[in-house]
Amino acid sequence: MKSNGRNIVILAQNSRLRQRAAGALRGTFLAAALCLGGCQSSSLQDVTGSIGGASEPDIRRSAEELGRQYDRNPDDKAIALKYARALRGMTENAQAVAILQRLAIKFPRDVEVLAAYGKTLADAGRPREAAEVLAHAHTPERPDWSVLSAQGSVADQLGDHE
Repeated sequence: MKSNGRNIVILAQNSRLRQRAAGALRGTFLAAALCLGGCQSSSLQDVTGSIGGASEPDIRRSAEELGRQYDRNPDDKAIALKYARALRGMTENAQAVAILQRLAIKFPRDVEVLAAYGKTLADAGRPREAAEVLAHAHTPERPDWSVLSAQGSVADQLGDHE
């Protein structure tokens, strides 16, 4: 087969088109994931995973019980995470941040703890700190879509729309 300049140009154009199409597909997938991740969300708190659907009295009762359990054993990771989530459900973000900050100090490499802490910082209106914490809340080998979604929301708050 004879090669001429025209074939090379067509191949180069096709290659660029494939790259653009792949980039567009990745962008569309990411946009769809973000939309689906928060499809009925009206606030950052919805996107970052606070309690939804439960009534306020139920959340308050749950938070009170979890608070008692937390007071008895503040080093229990599961209880602290549940308590912080209940507090977020009542928009008591400052208190949830304090609980999760203490937990993050105790478990500095625990991605579950860091994810909850970063999302709660975002809910509390502390996007710079949230971005720093969320950067450590998952790994490239094991990405977490909810952390990626929260990172996107935080980046948007910080004006990094790209």
